[in-house]
Amino acid sequence: MIEKVFKNSPAKEGGLKKFDFVLEIDGKRVFNADAAHVILDRATIGQELSIKVLRDDTEITLQVKPEDLSPRLKQVRQERLKRKR
Repeated sequence: MIEKVFKNSPAKEGGLKKFDFVLEIDGKRVFNADAAHVILDRATIGQELSIKVLRDDTEITLQVKPEDLSPRLKQVRQERLKRKR
């Protein structure tokens, strides 16, 4: 189950929502969060993934394009450090 979707993220842009249950990623069955992370970690940046989710008792297939989040993560960390000062 998706617990959080960050604004301006590939997940948000692809239509994923909080509380969606991920069933498959690119045709690979997802049984738990670890399995999803392994599939996502092996995904090619910029190549769309087909993600099948269960939302409100309806199966929905969405397209999500992974991107390199390193620059965005650095920015978030810097903003957090500024707030702590």
